[in-house]
Amino acid sequence: MRRPTRQELDQAIIDSAALLFARHGYEHTSVQQIADAVGYSKTGLLHRFPSKEALLRAVADQFVAELTTLVGTAQEHPAGPARDLALIRAMTDRALHRQGTTALMVSSLSTHATAEDLAWLQHVGDELFGAFGVEDPVADQDRCVRILGALGAIAVIALATTDQNQDDLRELIVATAFDALGHPRTGPS
Repeated sequence: MRRPTRQELDQAIIDSAALLFARHGYEHTSVQQIADAVGYSKTGLLHRFPSKEALLRAVADQFVAELTTLVGTAQEHPAGPARDLALIRAMTDRALHRQGTTALMVSSLSTHATAEDLAWLQHVGDELFGAFGVEDPVADQDRCVRILGALGAIAVIALATTDQNQDDLRELIVATAFDALGHPRTGPS
């Protein structure tokens, strides 16, 4: 059995922290709870991340970096069904492999967020809508609702899956989210 790399260990800590922040809220999650979730001592965890605030920053920074990469990759396609499908596939893979940050994003939308939280979410929303080719969310409400429905389906289904059935469900999740965008399917259902 190989030892996990430093990057893999940090990733496990970040994802566990995000999941606990989503479940209990940032204020009600302790460093000890995060350490327990990843099998570390509190001291060992604080050696890697010096504070709970540093963990939250790492969660947010990772999410924004992944989103930026995802959007950049999708923009290799012209706006339309091909780009939408690329985005849906990438968002599905991200949600299946980063359940902690997926849960945190969903919980942020359903809790009473502060103005600062909402500003960050607004930035994320603007990037996503832009990637899907929406220039004016107010003028294109139908498209925005479809995008939110697709992303919501991805998040909820990904959070309900287990490691054993992720690969089996991946294409079904992609098809469901693509359907939510209103594109006609080609090929077998």
